[in-house]
Parts: sequence; structure tokens; C-alpha cells
Amino acid sequence: MNAHPVQLFLWSLLALPLSLACHSVGPQERGAPTVFQDSWAEAGPGGKPRGRAWPGKDWHATRQEDWRVSQSRVECLNSKANTSGRTLALLTQTISGAITQPVSVHLQVAALGGDVAGGWKPGAHAGLLFGVGGPDVHYKRSALVQQAPAEDGGWLLSVNHEGRLRISSFHDPLERSGYWTLPGGVDFDALPVMAEAPGRVALNHAWLDLTLHYEPNLDREEFASGRLSVTVGPALGPSAGWTSLVLEEFPEADLIGSVSLFSALGASGSEYGFGFQGFEITGGTAHPDRALGPVLAATYLVDRSADVPGGSVLRLTAHVAALGKSDPGGARLMLQEEQGWVEAARGDRTSDGTDLVRFEVEGYRDRKNGKARAYRVELDAGETAWSSDLGGVFEGSIRPEPRPGQEWVLASLSCLKNQVGPIAWNKSGLWFPHEGLVSRVAAQDPDLLYFSGDQIYEGDLTGPNRKDLDLSIADYQTK
Repeated sequence: MNAHPVQLFLWSLLALPLSLACHSVGPQERGAPTVFQDSWAEAGPGGKPRGRAWPGKDWHATRQEDWRVSQSRVECLNSKANTSGRTLALLTQTISGAITQPVSVHLQVAALGGDVAGGWKPGAHAGLLFGVGGPDVHYKRSALVQQAPAEDGGWLLSVNHEGRLRISSFHDPLERSGYWTLPGGVDFDALPVMAEAPGRVALNHAWLDLTLHYEPNLDREEFASGRLSVTVGPALGPSAGWTSLVLEEFPEADLIGSVSLFSALGASGSEYGFGFQGFEITGGTAHPDRALGPVLAATYLVDRSADVPGGSVLRLTAHVAALGKSDPGGARLMLQEEQGWVEAARGDRTSDGTDLVRFEVEGYRDRKNGKARAYRVELDAGETAWSSDLGGVFEGSIRPEPRPGQEWVLASLSCLKNQVGPIAWNKSGLWFPHEGLVSRVAAQDPDLLYFSGDQIYEGDLTGPNRKDLDLSIADYQTK
């Protein structure tokens, strides 16, 4: 076959080939317990009218348009009943076994936009999911858990509109199960309850303090278990008004897995859901290699058509997370030359909500040795307190053009669907993240990827959001 003049390479949005020198800590390595704290307090107010949608490199939002980082906290913007049950999945920390040290999860939660004295909407819940996916489900699948309970959905620890603190099953499937789009309007009060605190917490406080604590029982030989205690009460003010529950023989297996924040409905009379701040997890397992963003992916082509002056143009597009308008927007493209890294082009992030940075390098040439050329996209972190999240490098490589007469491989990709059959939060219900597809394409080592259509389906998991252009773009980016 003849060489093709256009080369295209796409990293999967969640493949995360970041140039971070990081490794995963083994399950409950002995020594000082690991402590993770959110970075929202450093983020500032954001810039978009809806704030900064990207929650930071440690988190994945479902859906992107439903969350923002603003005023040093993360906020759920959705209080609608049909899409109730929004989640924010923690990517870089899990709870892993065997648990030999105490594990704690702490956060503060508040209903947004309503009168504190007005209470919460009937059916409202705020808290977190834990034990999502257990030890075996791919963390990228667990990051999609939202809206509807199903197998491997974990446990819901929440406070409801009556001030009741409870642990409910989010892994028992509903009688109605969506085959294409998740069922909406789920009654979370009707979920099977494992445990409920005897008292109620007063909801007439701006912020509630919620803590889960697990003490492993190292003397038990029959099965791994421990003492699980949960407390909730006003974050500020008198010590009265707290409630708690304690489970003396809580199975370790039910705690292991991923963790997500959970927001359903919100305050009475408000269009917003719940806000979260001060998130901290102690004794978890760190996975820094799972960090997502701020540069999510890159696509490129080398244009060698006859009408291109100078012979060739490298056109590379970096796909950036949904940052705020006040965040730094510049980026640079670095190419590896014989003398080292060389700045080849600069670009600015688009301001129309698509969050793209486009680079053009005129007179581009393949390396003389015929090997691939490494590239780096470096996003300007600016002089902000959130620079540790906004910084970072995305790395990839640009293939040389196949030589005349050399055989080359074409991969055609289309009809990408994430959910399959009745919803289950594991491989039986989610094709995503398409491990089989990714491994087989990688095994063929194609020179050209041809995306022939249907790269998303608008109703996949959640229905399309067509309220306005900004929301539609955000919904598209989520999918």
C-alpha cells in the first residue's frame, strides 16, 4: 500500500498518559496512614458564569455540567428530580484491603441556594458512596456510578430531608432498569437500609460535618471486619444536635472500593443541589497515576498536501479540562529534537466552552532516523494557588510517515457505546472503558485511526442536555 499523507493519533480521554513520576501505593502499606485532602480551598472563585466545571485532577464529575468549583468548595448545580443522584468520583484514592490501620473519611456538606430555615426538598439526600466496585471492578467503571442503584454500586451514606443519617444499599438493582439511559426520578428514601441512626440531625445549619471512621478488628480470624462509626452534626455552633450510628462487626469487604460524593435534590426553593468542602480521607490507598487533567488528550495530523507552503504542517489539538475563564489559557508545544526539547508553537485555550488549544508547526519534518518524535503539551499554570492542579504535562509521540511501498495499518472506529443491557456498575453492564477494544487496537499498532462516526450517543447513560449551548457542550464533553 502507498503511504498516506495524513497521520492521526488519538489518546483515549481516560488513558491518562501524564508525565508524572508517580506510583500506586500497595494495599494498606505499613507506616504512617496516607492522608488525602481536596484542593478546592486553593482554587479560588473560578471564572465562568457557572464556575470552574473541572473539579481537579483527583476527581471525575458525572455529569460535567452538574458541578463547579467556586468559593473554595465544590458545588452540585443540579436539583432536578429526573436526574437526581449526581456524583463526583474520587480517582486517586481508594479503600483497599487488607485493612490493618484505621480508615476515616470526613467532609462538610450544605444545601445551596435556599433558606436554611426552609429545610430540604422531600427525597433529598447528601453524603457519599463508598465500597463502590469492590476490589475487582475497573476504577473507571466505578467513576460512572450515578443516579440509579445497581450491582457493584456500593453503599450510600447520607443525610436525608428529615435529618435521618443512614447507610443504604446502592448495589441492589431497581425493578426498572434502563437499557440505554438510566432510570430517573429514583426514590432514594426507598433504598434498602442497612443501618439508621436513632436520632435526627437539625438541618437549620449552614454546614453539616459528616465523618465515617473504621477501626479494623485485627483479632478476628473468621472474616475481616471492624467497628464502623458515623457521625453528623453542625460544623459550627453548639455541640448539641449531633447524631451517630455504630456497627460493631462491619465487613471489611463492604468498605473496600471507590468513593464518590453524592448529591440528590437540594434545599426547598433552590435550583441547586449540595455543596461540599473540607474533604479528607485517611488510611486509603493512593493512585497518583490515575490523575485526570488538566490536559486530557491530544489529536494531531501532518498535512503534506500539495497546496501547503513549505512542504508540511503539523496540526496538533490539545483537549483541556473545563477550566474557568479566569484560569491561565496559554500552552506551549514542545518537540524532542536531537539537542533536546524545543518549543515548537504556542497556543491559547478557546473561550467558547470547548476548551481546546490548537497548535500549528510549519515546515514539520519526520526525524531522520525514522523513529517517532516525542512531544509535550505544557499548560501554563500561572501564579495561582491552584497551580499544582493546573500544571502538568501531557506527553505523546508523532509517528513517522510510512515510506513509499511500505505496508501501513488503518483502524476504523465508530459506534462507541458505553452502557449495554440492564444497568450494572461492572463489566456486565458497562462496556466502558473498552479494555478489549483498546488492547486489540494497540496490538494492531495502526498508523492511521479513522473515526467514521457515532463517537458518542447522546442518550448514553444520561439523556442529552439541550437547555442551552454551554450545557450541551459540557454534556458532549462528559460523554
